[in-house]
Amino acid sequence: MKYSVIIPAYNAEGTIRRCLDSLLNQAHEDAEFIVVNDGSTDTTGEICKEYAAQHGCIRYFEKENGGVASARNLGLDKAIGEYILFVDSDDYVTENYFAVLNAHIKGESDLIMFGKYTYDGKDLSEQPLNPALSETSKSTAELLCDALRKQLLNSVWSKVYRRTIVEQYRLWFDQRLPIGEDKVFVVQYAVHARTAVFVG
Repeated sequence: MKYSVIIPAYNAEGTIRRCLDSLLNQAHEDAEFIVVNDGSTDTTGEICKEYAAQHGCIRYFEKENGGVASARNLGLDKAIGEYILFVDSDDYVTENYFAVLNAHIKGESDLIMFGKYTYDGKDLSEQPLNPALSETSKSTAELLCDALRKQLLNSVWSKVYRRTIVEQYRLWFDQRLPIGEDKVFVVQYAVHARTAVFVG
């Protein structure tokens, strides 16, 4: 298994179908989608069970509500893919998501970062990575420091992580933090990344 995509979901009945459809509507034969229902009180669980029954690549888990950090940790515990990705239940991916990943992931890649789109309720706007992050003359440490200064390590999504590094250094989300657990996880991971790839 190459990819494990972890999707924490809490009261996401309005968006979870779009999220899962965006992942399913492309080549994904080497990916698993781990959906963790974090104690939802709406129909999120029923929707996810429906999808899991129809698609063998979806693995569904449910737990008492404990917050997104605990949901992601459960996903990490269940993941079996070589690489780990995170997608929030109110997000969705482009139709070439896995094609782009396959084109840029090399055997030595420890961390891959890519651009994103944001939607403000009216318009969809692209937010590519700064081209300077692709400078081959810089070391991985220099590139990651640049990314940290540019606030690009704040979120856990739009990145790809090697599972062996997560497990070797026991890199889990700190469930004690009310905010910022994403940034702590990414920065701790980056410390152990020997190579980083930045995809515009």
